[in-house]
Amino acid sequence: MADINRLAAWLSSGFHAAAVGCVGVLLVVTPWLYASVAMWWFWPMMVILCAAMVCSGLGVLADYGVTGEAGLRRHHRPRRVIFLLASAVPFFLFAMWRLHHDVPGLPLVYREAERSLLLLFTPLVLFAVLYCSVTPRMVRALAVTFLVNATLIAVYTLVVFGLYGDDGFVMWSPKVGYPGRACGPFYCPNHLSAFMNLATCLMLAVVITRRTVWRWRLAALVALVPVCLANYYTLSRGGMISLVLMLPFLLVLGSRGYPWKRRLLVFSVSALLAGGAVAALFGTRNPMMDRFEGHWLYQTVKELPQNRERIDTLRKEFFIRVDRGQYIDSALRAWRSNPLIGIGPGQHPIRWPQFAATEDGDREAKKYPTLTNHDYFLYEVHSDWVQLLEEYGAVGFVLFLIPLLAVLMMLYRAQTQGLYDISPGYTPLEQALPLAGMMMVITLMIHSLGEFALQIPAIVWNMAIMVSFGILVTALRTTEGSYEE
Repeated sequence: MADINRLAAWLSSGFHAAAVGCVGVLLVVTPWLYASVAMWWFWPMMVILCAAMVCSGLGVLADYGVTGEAGLRRHHRPRRVIFLLASAVPFFLFAMWRLHHDVPGLPLVYREAERSLLLLFTPLVLFAVLYCSVTPRMVRALAVTFLVNATLIAVYTLVVFGLYGDDGFVMWSPKVGYPGRACGPFYCPNHLSAFMNLATCLMLAVVITRRTVWRWRLAALVALVPVCLANYYTLSRGGMISLVLMLPFLLVLGSRGYPWKRRLLVFSVSALLAGGAVAALFGTRNPMMDRFEGHWLYQTVKELPQNRERIDTLRKEFFIRVDRGQYIDSALRAWRSNPLIGIGPGQHPIRWPQFAATEDGDREAKKYPTLTNHDYFLYEVHSDWVQLLEEYGAVGFVLFLIPLLAVLMMLYRAQTQGLYDISPGYTPLEQALPLAGMMMVITLMIHSLGEFALQIPAIVWNMAIMVSFGILVTALRTTEGSYEE
């Protein structure tokens, strides 16, 4: 019997390590493979994720052989995890039902629908795999791996952009488009900026966390330099705005746990530093500011105090003259064709030609619409929130908010529990993970108002892994309060 238990324990350890290893591969490799956005990179990464699921499941079975408790030997407080997974059930039941119900118009293209559902479903899969298989030591190792990998990507971006400029490469392919902007291993500089924002959130969380020793604060600040520089050279307006709007949340939530006098000091000093950096960026002549000033919306808003009559026409002009406005307006026209359940998961690029042209054309009068659908093709809406509404309708949009709010609530609760945790082995890095997870979610929520970062697999999977760590750092503790390795 003892031999069987030893064999089961050996198999359990091996399977769980293999599952976490597969997750580590996703964490490291996907940002380098063009963010895995192309189908020939997306599906191999899905195979690796499926391997992680299988290994984790076999590890749970081996756990059952050792302890008689299906997978609960490693982790505690399963009710919280069950609550989080259950919060997503209504949305995915609706999404699966929607997958098999066409609406008036073109029939569903299932390959696009399946990919859309997978991108939304895989964060839950990653969370479940990590809950079953990860240990505190693995959490620390993968969190550090994420930071090192992001720093290497930032250094690679700076080197390639500095040496080659617009004649550089996106990995081994020649760079196409986006003159004067750094892309790194991503096709689009806006997506590189979103990824750099994820790393920035974790680094800033480490810096501001109360228990962090100064040498780790210094290390995080040093690593933050190439990450911020690479982010700057993407010249992403959305990335910069989302990062700036995230800072107040970071200061308010990050100063929790400090005595009130130190909290006031930390908040004031951090606010001055952050405000000074933002003022220096927007108050001097630099390429980023040139991009802001060259945008029609910036000029229009700047002129509003002197031309208040333009406020009434601002919305109409935004949807006609600004590219993001055109994209969003076409998606809203598609949504209005079936407002409750949408046009179908992943169907935006399929149905886009049907709704791209504005509705002011007149065939009988031989009048073309203001915007036609013949001069460009749009794969994504460039607003994740609008695309969610367009494809899943008002019902899917509301149901999606339930797990999103549950994630934020779980991260906030995990941060609260970790503020005063002095369990052996509970490091400042782990204390910073819930705060970092909240900042990542908030930053991507803002960025996704005008970008499709959440259609990029590498960004979704990296954020899902780090957010899972933020939730699980307290679930890894035993009921007695010690910290289990």
